[in-house]
Amino acid sequence: MPAAEVVSIARLQIPAKPSPGPRPKHKIERGLSCNGIGRRTNDFALCTKPTSLKRDVGHPDSILVGCGPPAISHTMTTYIMSMSLYALVHFANLFFSGILAGIEVGIHYGIGAPPQGLGEQGQIQLRQSMVLNLRVLIPVFFVLTAISAVAVTVLDGNSSGYLFRYAGLLTLLIWIISRVIGTVPINGASLTWNPAAPPANWRSRVERAETFHIWGMWAAVALFGLFLAATAFKQPN
Repeated sequence: MPAAEVVSIARLQIPAKPSPGPRPKHKIERGLSCNGIGRRTNDFALCTKPTSLKRDVGHPDSILVGCGPPAISHTMTTYIMSMSLYALVHFANLFFSGILAGIEVGIHYGIGAPPQGLGEQGQIQLRQSMVLNLRVLIPVFFVLTAISAVAVTVLDGNSSGYLFRYAGLLTLLIWIISRVIGTVPINGASLTWNPAAPPANWRSRVERAETFHIWGMWAAVALFGLFLAATAFKQPN
């Protein structure tokens, strides 16, 4: 036996009659399971790589099995997969909520309201172009943010940081209300306007919608910050 391979020796009962079918794995008795480093454990293990066989002098009906490192158990594999899914959900939540907050801030402070110097026709044309370009992008990121936020809240339950997560869901609700009441109606209506002959009250309607847009923007920023705080202050298990 190579000196580099450290093994533990366990007793294996020889069955009276060999069972038909595939050769069974060698089952290690409690207290003598091999863990690959030569120490005894109190768990049952399956030795999938026997390295030596010899008869036990004190027990003629038994043999001693030299055992190499056991394979990773199904329970451990399931645990690793569940932890990977758990981390993926948290990553998705921070990623999508961060993108949504960035889009909102970029629209408000980067683009802002159409410049007054463009004139009425130019302002309406710019607004219509923005609505057409963003009417798919923002809803997609909103849906992904909402799904991941709810999933994180359900997975973490009442663990540390739950107040941040519940507050984050509240800001998500505020974002939805601000968009349904203020942004969505004016965006749909502006696409029907004739830039050369817009409605007489179009400017007042845009200014009213802008107030709701500001509330929605800060709600998106708060949503990202709260879930980020919940992750940062989460106590390890």
